[in-house]
Amino acid sequence: MARGVDGRETFVDHRDRQLFLATLVKLKQENSFTLFAYCLMGNHFHLAIKIGAIPLSRILQRLLTRYASAFNARHGRTGHLFQARYKAVLCLNESYLVRLIDYIHDNPVRSGSVIKAEDWEWSSSGAYSKNCRTGLVDPNDLPLTLGLDEDARKRPDDFDPWPKESRPEPFLLRKHPEERASLDSLAEHASISTNISIDLIRSNRREPTIVRAKCIFITSCLKAGHTLSDISCWLQCSPSGVHYLAYTRPYLKELKT
Repeated sequence: MARGVDGRETFVDHRDRQLFLATLVKLKQENSFTLFAYCLMGNHFHLAIKIGAIPLSRILQRLLTRYASAFNARHGRTGHLFQARYKAVLCLNESYLVRLIDYIHDNPVRSGSVIKAEDWEWSSSGAYSKNCRTGLVDPNDLPLTLGLDEDARKRPDDFDPWPKESRPEPFLLRKHPEERASLDSLAEHASISTNISIDLIRSNRREPTIVRAKCIFITSCLKAGHTLSDISCWLQCSPSGVHYLAYTRPYLKELKT
């Protein structure tokens, strides 16, 4: 979610909203990510994104920069359009994701703009109600919702899209600097636990066993408090490559046990 600076409007009229969505469509074509839901309001917007190799920060930076530049040119203004950094929360389970999408779609209803969510033209609610694929969302990208029971689908009135105490502890929780284990020691631990040499962990080889060892190493490093930049330098690869292995987490269930 991103809000206009000082609460100002980020979408003055429908042409602005069309411009934003067109920018988002082009960005989605250029980058590897899945958009589950979106909603544009007057002074803010909501997106539910599943990222791929490109970090969320880079996606949002490109989107906000391109749109702000076009918005300023159209309205004859200069300076920042959006307030500080965007706000994001990691979705940790299917039930929360379903409820979050409903929450995003209900924004116009809560504001009194429409009676039914699907009547709001500037959200993905209509695509879901009609089960219709668009240039931005495809309801079939969310097959996991089909396996949830009715209780899991229901969104309570007090649903908190920004959970704190009630949300599970983030998987990648950084420690204080003084508690950090060194990258070399973490690599040695990953090497011993997977029977993959440190040289292979640092290599560009893509065999499943080596990728698994990389995932274990990267996860341990992030939990210990090391940055993507630190890890990528040690592995001699790009930060985006480290981000992909860390946040797509193909071995997440195994690593958490």
